[in-house]
Amino acid sequence: MQKKGVIMEEESLIIVLEELTQEQKKQANAANEIVVAVKDLKLQVDQLQEKLRDTQSSNDRLDSGIIQRILKKELLDLKLSIIKQRHNVIHKFQVLLFPERDHKLFYKVVFGRWFLGIIVMIFLNYSYTLLTKWTDDKKEIITKQLEVDQYRKAWTIYYGKQNKSRKRQLDSIYYNITR
Repeated sequence: MQKKGVIMEEESLIIVLEELTQEQKKQANAANEIVVAVKDLKLQVDQLQEKLRDTQSSNDRLDSGIIQRILKKELLDLKLSIIKQRHNVIHKFQVLLFPERDHKLFYKVVFGRWFLGIIVMIFLNYSYTLLTKWTDDKKEIITKQLEVDQYRKAWTIYYGKQNKSRKRQLDSIYYNITR
């Protein structure tokens, strides 16, 4: 029974680990995509800066306000693309009475543990009642034994103080009682 529980727990752990590795792969891919997008945008910004330097050196008549607006626009585009690619990972906690997949494994684990738990509880309850009954009976036996020992001690003391004829009478009384 324990082997089945261990096997079920191993299967559950394997399923959970597979889901976690898949989620981790998805997150790694998303992070790689973000890194690639940032590198591309950095290259574009570098190229724009080179073009800007070339145009400034060749043409001193350009207005610096236009260049600043172009750079601000490109930086805003860069920020927006990074924000769009970033996505939050949402972890759900669900209690499923009817699972979405792996029905047999789910019910095997859940009901196997429930039935095992109920059987263990019934066994412990029954064991507890038997143990308390046994200890109560044992106490009662000990008290009766002490009471009987008192009578026996009194009888032997009384018997020892009597003469022979009286001892014969006591022996016949004892014989008649024990029959």
